[in-house]
Amino acid sequence: MKIKYWADFECPYCFISETNLYEAVHELGMEDDVEIEMKAYELDPKASKHYTLSIQEKFEKEEGMSPAEAQQRFHQIHRYAEDADLHFDFTKMRYTNDFDAHRLYKYACEQGVEDKIRPLLFEAYFIENKELANRETLYEVARKAGLNHHKVEEMLDSEAYKDDVRKDESQAEILEIESVPYFMIGEQIVPGYRDKKQFKEILKNNTESGKTGASCSPKSCG
Repeated sequence: MKIKYWADFECPYCFISETNLYEAVHELGMEDDVEIEMKAYELDPKASKHYTLSIQEKFEKEEGMSPAEAQQRFHQIHRYAEDADLHFDFTKMRYTNDFDAHRLYKYACEQGVEDKIRPLLFEAYFIENKELANRETLYEVARKAGLNHHKVEEMLDSEAYKDDVRKDESQAEILEIESVPYFMIGEQIVPGYRDKKQFKEILKNNTESGKTGASCSPKSCG
């Protein structure tokens, strides 16, 4: 079974849902039966390469939420994260441009270490509260994944893999994907957040209600 999904490394529902998907596959013993591919989707291609706004400020100033609405959204995200045994404080995230993180992931795929580097990129942002636009962050993630520092530095200094990221995003536009995560499990469309139990049912029974779960879009996250 082929599973494709569009995601952004700074999207909490992507991190949580991906964790739930892989746990579901593992618990069902389906590792040899599925092929999983993550595709790039930038929530904000124009995001700054430097940390400027806290997540609270971003939600209030850019998404028009009241402080109470933002706190309610944070509570929902934290509840979903705890259910997936992920422990992070979304209010501490340092939101920046993550285009280079997507390029690094594409490079890692060619080196055969995508399953190592993908969770490391999510963890760098959500668990360690690091900026994904920061080169030192990306170098450290690459090192942990076993990639050569000089080759990674050379790649990031070049135009490499920019077209690969843009191709994924063009495909998302053709499919009219407006928020992530967005899963294609076999022939099924599974938009938005899913917990582990839901993924297991989808994988076992090849059924899906089609109801959209919580997701992040360029305009909002919720």
